[in-house]
Parts: sequence; structure tokens; C-alpha cells
Amino acid sequence: MASPSRGTKVAVIVVVVLAGVMFAMYFAVHRQVVHGKTMEGRTALLDIGRGAVAAYDKDRTLCPTATPAPAKLDTCVSAAQGGTGYQSMHTEWNGFACLGFEVTGPQHYQYTYERTDDGFVARANGCLPEMGTLEIRGRVTSGHLELGPVVLVVPPR
Repeated sequence: MASPSRGTKVAVIVVVVLAGVMFAMYFAVHRQVVHGKTMEGRTALLDIGRGAVAAYDKDRTLCPTATPAPAKLDTCVSAAQGGTGYQSMHTEWNGFACLGFEVTGPQHYQYTYERTDDGFVARANGCLPEMGTLEIRGRVTSGHLELGPVVLVVPPR
């Protein structure tokens, strides 16, 4: 049997290198897409936190716990898997009225706000498992509602 020619060996090497580059690019792009979508959640949580602080400063009372929007995470998941974000209805945000918060465009998170004994915790549950859950907390200290310094990333479910 004849050994492969030098040109065949070079062609095989080129194909293997190209496959490796394409593989690396796929994961880099995927990571950027997920990071871009997490910005939606981070921004929304900061808006919820600012709304909670403004409401507390105005009335000296914490906003009540809100119904999650969307109410079922499955609704959000199916829209995200289809390549689009979930488009909520205005009525789904009634519980967030005290916070002055509503998402009017497509969303990639389910948002929750829970009043606690000494503050609140707000979460953005990713519609896709790799997006994980983002969280921000606020606590009443010396008569002021203060936001936590960071939005925590809870590991994906």
C-alpha cells in the first residue's frame, strides 16, 4: 500500500485546525450571547431595587411581595427555546406597580420580588438553564432601605 502524499497530509492538518477553530468560535459566541442576555436581568434587578428604595423613601413602608412575571417559568422557557423572548402582558406586572417596574419588550427572565422581615429579595430566573438566577437584596438599616452592593449570580439550576 502506498503512503499518503505530502499534499494529503497537509489537507488533513488544515481540516483538523479549521474544525478546532470553528469549535472554539462556537463556544465563544454562545458565551457572549448568554452574557448579553444576563445584562437584561442585571439591569432589570437594579431597576427593581431602585424602585423599592424610592417607594420606601416616599412611604416608609416596603412594597408587598409581587406575583412572579411571568407566573410560570415554563412559559418563559418555551419562548426562549424558540429563539424569541417571552412577551408578557401589562396585567402580569400588577404586583410590581409599587416598584414602578414593568418589562414592555421581549424578556428572557422570570422576575420575582419578595418582601422579607427587614427588606426584600428580587430574583431574575433565567428562561434557559445556562442563564442561572440573578439576585439582589435590600435591607432596612437606620431607617433607610439600602441595596446590596452586588447582583449575585446563583449557579444554574
